[in-house]
Amino acid sequence: MRAVGGLWRWRRNPLRRATDLAEAWLALTVLLLVTLAAPLAGVLTGSAAHASLQRSVRAQQQS
Repeated sequence: MRAVGGLWRWRRNPLRRATDLAEAWLALTVLLLVTLAAPLAGVLTGSAAHASLQRSVRAQQQS
């Protein structure tokens, strides 16, 4: 709870520039995208590899 209070104090700080606020929002957005996109990319890649290996196994069993 102290961290929230500390962040709230900086909300109306006259030294905070609009570019600082934009940079903070951009960093948060990038962080969220990376944390969501990385597992999704892993699942999609794993599914594609699994399907490819299954096709390879079926082809080897048939020949």
